[in-house]
Amino acid sequence: MSLTYSLLGIWQAMIYLKITSVKVDYISIPSIKGMVWFQPRNVQRYTPEGRIILDRFEVNGKQIPITNEVVGIPDKADNIELFFSTAYFGNSDNLKVFYSLVKEGKPILESDWVALQNDDFKVQISEKHSGRYTLTIRKLNGFGPDNYTTTRILLDFPQKWYENLWIISGAVLLMGLIIFGSTAAFDSYKLRSIIAKNVQLEQIVAQRTEKLNRTLHGLELSRREKDKQLHVLSRIVASISHDVQSPLKYMSFALDKIAPLVESGDTDQILRIGSLTSGMSHRMGTMLEQLINFSKVQVYGKQLTPEDIAIRDLVEEKVELFLGTIQRNGSLFFNDLPVEKQVKSDHLLLSIILHNLLDNAAKFTLNGQIRVYMSDIDQNSEELIIANTGANIPNYIVDMVNSPFKERSLDELVDTGKVKGLGLLIVKEVAALAQISINVSQANFTYFRLQLNKSETVAGQ
Repeated sequence: MSLTYSLLGIWQAMIYLKITSVKVDYISIPSIKGMVWFQPRNVQRYTPEGRIILDRFEVNGKQIPITNEVVGIPDKADNIELFFSTAYFGNSDNLKVFYSLVKEGKPILESDWVALQNDDFKVQISEKHSGRYTLTIRKLNGFGPDNYTTTRILLDFPQKWYENLWIISGAVLLMGLIIFGSTAAFDSYKLRSIIAKNVQLEQIVAQRTEKLNRTLHGLELSRREKDKQLHVLSRIVASISHDVQSPLKYMSFALDKIAPLVESGDTDQILRIGSLTSGMSHRMGTMLEQLINFSKVQVYGKQLTPEDIAIRDLVEEKVELFLGTIQRNGSLFFNDLPVEKQVKSDHLLLSIILHNLLDNAAKFTLNGQIRVYMSDIDQNSEELIIANTGANIPNYIVDMVNSPFKERSLDELVDTGKVKGLGLLIVKEVAALAQISINVSQANFTYFRLQLNKSETVAGQ
């Protein structure tokens, strides 16, 4: 008895015949080459129900023997390969094998399963972190849910050198030191940069401050120069008012008397008025000359030019102007300076000082003596002393001459009216310009002492 069925029908028929034990001799199935005849009771069924066996284990291409269920992974295992096999003589497309690799104790998720190729059941694992991992292999046995054959292998990965606690601690410490050092270096760099910028800023500020100070100094010098010129102008005005205006009024009054005296024939009185007028004119001329010289020094400035001066000749030149006054006052003049004596000073400034001191001595010495002489102080300096009989200088004038030079104190004396003439004020100011120390004292004589530097040469050499 023979039957012919479709493929599905044949399969269903084979199952039916096995269950019901219906005796069927042959079943034929068409094929390209013809009909295929077989007896269902003699057909053996093949399903993938065999066990999964670890065939071999290779690390870096070198086979490693397996002694137990826990496989130890050697150090420096860059390429790990596990080869599995299973007994199945059917079509290889019916084999469905999967694997998963998770940490021991960790549940396996569906996403952890990886399918293996049917022709080569090879599991390739790259290097893992240290610890024990579970490699699970499962194979689908056939039909039905959860119909799997499962094999588990434990893999021990050794601890890497960088996973050592001491090394990790050292690395963390080193990293901390690097971060700290980098931060410190950056902070130091920023600090140096800030300091450099501060120094640069300070330099700029200092330069601008210096420039401003120079400008202020220039303005201060200009102000002082203006004050000085104003000061000189006030001196000139006071001198003209006291030493020129008053004598001129007297001269005008005296000259008005000449015409009546000529008519009356009083020649003696006319001669006396002429002599007095001539003396006043001469005195005003010399006084104006000294005032002009003083004004030139103050207004235009004068650089101190020390030179060797024949002091006796200079004194004789100056006293010649006042011999008439000295004789009219019944006084005597003595020049006790050596003929060859020389001193070192500025000629113009010393000339102004001597002119005023000798003028005062000539005017205020009555029936007395005027004496000029030298006195040694030490090997480098000496005193020129102008002495005249009498002690008729007020104490505040003595204090003014002996005190350090201050324009303010001199101005106060002029403003308060204590000083009428400018002779001693000029002496004080010019002595400061000439760097000559001046001192006055009074007893039976009035002594003006001028401290001068000694000359290294002798007159006439």
